[in-house]
Amino acid sequence: MADINKPTYNASTGKYVWNIDDVDVVVDRSNDVENNAPEETAGWDDLRFPLEATKKIASKEPVDTEYKGGVVLAFEDTADEGISFLAQTPHVRENGTDMRPHLHIALPTAGSGVGAENIKFDLTYSWARIGYSFPSETTTSFTVDVQDYSADTHYLIEFDDDILFSNQANDGNDGVSSMLICSCVRDVSVTNNYGDDVYVLELDFHYKIDQPRGSREETTK
Repeated sequence: MADINKPTYNASTGKYVWNIDDVDVVVDRSNDVENNAPEETAGWDDLRFPLEATKKIASKEPVDTEYKGGVVLAFEDTADEGISFLAQTPHVRENGTDMRPHLHIALPTAGSGVGAENIKFDLTYSWARIGYSFPSETTTSFTVDVQDYSADTHYLIEFDDDILFSNQANDGNDGVSSMLICSCVRDVSVTNNYGDDVYVLELDFHYKIDQPRGSREETTK
């Protein structure tokens, strides 16, 4: 059987080299889009948090509610309710970039259309690179007037502020597989609070991609 070693990559030539039975086999990737036009491979993806993978916050538990043949989390209008979750940044994320958090929601009752009906959510996060202490949490929020929203419609709502790389604990440099400790709470103290449940379908972070195939090394780009 041929002895096949792990390939080495020459970034200056865009070539991989395998040593098979003491013979170098070269694979030329210098014409790949990734090596010649990285701007064409950059893009965005979702870092997703299915709600079944989150934890309900004690004494602030949203309610499992049957809806459209499935089950969603209903965040009620009479008391703050929330979830907590953990996130690990993927290897394909571009180092040093912020992430854009948002909620996918539906409403069981349409807005009345006659005056402000606000929903507010607060997102907290503490973000640390491997080997660094988690800092104090940072909060970003959104308030949106749903008086013109329809019932049973899928809406995407972005938080006011990005999850900022500048809030990550590090040495000034980023790395793969950093971790975030997060929570998301409906804040019913908002003025003109919408008077019904908010069905949260999923929470996601949009993040920028610079390595569509992932990192070339296990723990570094």
